[in-house]
Amino acid sequence: MASQEQFEKSDERGASVETTQTTERTHIETVTEPVVELDDASLGESDLTVTQGDGWLAALELRPRVDCAWDGFEDAPSEVGATLMVTLDDEVSMDPVATELLPFDGLRRGETTLEFDRSHDVVRNTSLDAVDFEPAPRATQSRVRTLTVHLVVDLLDETGVPVCGDEATTEVDVVVAPADEPSTN
Repeated sequence: MASQEQFEKSDERGASVETTQTTERTHIETVTEPVVELDDASLGESDLTVTQGDGWLAALELRPRVDCAWDGFEDAPSEVGATLMVTLDDEVSMDPVATELLPFDGLRRGETTLEFDRSHDVVRNTSLDAVDFEPAPRATQSRVRTLTVHLVVDLLDETGVPVCGDEATTEVDVVVAPADEPSTN
């Protein structure tokens, strides 16, 4: 991210001369209080597994992974509380899928990739149902639904109290193919 600053100088005759200076800024600037920043694009690279039978959804498992940068801590955060939530096709309310406490580097600033310990079944752990993703009976085309994945991350102090946090959101298309036509012998 670049910023422009204007400076007013005077030349040797005392005339005013305006100059513009462009400076590049790093991802997280110098901070005086704790800050954490998640990368939305990296959340889109999480492991998503769609398991289906003949036109039906057997499992929809998600193991979130997100790049995280933090700075400004007097004492290094001891762990991370991460909550995975989803919604389907721009619905308003988010459905919680899972919450995990993740280990942390123990540094006052840095960058890392946070990843859940295991995959979580979106259908089994939420109010969503397999039929929300499945094509209609006798459909001839796959059904595509957009799943919005939302991850809330809080960096915790040694007593488990959140110090600061951030959120990342991405969308993924879930495709379930229709049932094969029964053979006519």
